[in-house]
Amino acid sequence: MLYALSSPLWGYIADKMYHTWILMVIGLMCSAVGLLLLGPSPLIELPNTIWLNVVALIILGTSVSMALLPTFEALLDFAV
Repeated sequence: MLYALSSPLWGYIADKMYHTWILMVIGLMCSAVGLLLLGPSPLIELPNTIWLNVVALIILGTSVSMALLPTFEALLDFAV
């Protein structure tokens, strides 16, 4: 759901940027943080609660849209 809500924002930002790969890198790094929070990670010793899972899924939803939407514009540029 957050992917659908944040996609127009990241699409607008990607249209205004010249180097969209910066947005992709930030999105992938945020996705890594969200995935570390989602599962029981040996790197982060946090209790596995429902609220931590909700926060992790919020981070994942927004960061995946941040990483994927500039990819479509980059593919279009390379195709042209």
